[in-house]
Amino acid sequence: SLAVWESGVYLTTGLVPERLGSAHRVIAPYQAFATADGHVVLGATTPAAWQTLRALIGPERLPDDDPRWRDPASRRAHAGELAAIIEAVTRTRTTEAWIADLETARIPCGRLNDYAQVFADPHLEARGLFVDLPHPALGTVRAIGSPVHMSGTPPVMRSAAPGLGEHTRAVLAEAGLSASDIDTLFASGAAR
Repeated sequence: SLAVWESGVYLTTGLVPERLGSAHRVIAPYQAFATADGHVVLGATTPAAWQTLRALIGPERLPDDDPRWRDPASRRAHAGELAAIIEAVTRTRTTEAWIADLETARIPCGRLNDYAQVFADPHLEARGLFVDLPHPALGTVRAIGSPVHMSGTPPVMRSAAPGLGEHTRAVLAEAGLSASDIDTLFASGAAR
């Protein structure tokens, strides 16, 4: 796979693969694009989806005879230019308008939500994705629960995420360090 190949390149050459943000490393376009009021993630992953996306963006902006767009490899090689062209158009309408058109066109898509939008999502609430958990300093905090809900073994979350270093001593003891070794680590600043 590409990830394995990139890992090998990094290990053998020390070259870190470039950051691509939300963009896919192999397929273009497949990433988040700014809209008039947020972001939409879309992916033209098949020839049919590409042609449909071209029609939505405007064939004059992505001409069929332009060698940059002729095949998936060419689109990936010119992914930055392609993304700029697409985003110039996606910025002109709302996320909801784009999602409606993309879904109708059967192009994989979705809204890129911030935390407030995630916690306000009625579908996620109905699916039981959120849990209210006790926290020693903050009282009750809302957290994201397990997305896996099996009837025989429902997920159980008993407490909020631990504070920084809250379980360090217990983890080090479980790893086999003695109490005096743990004290030494804390005294030296190597653990907290």
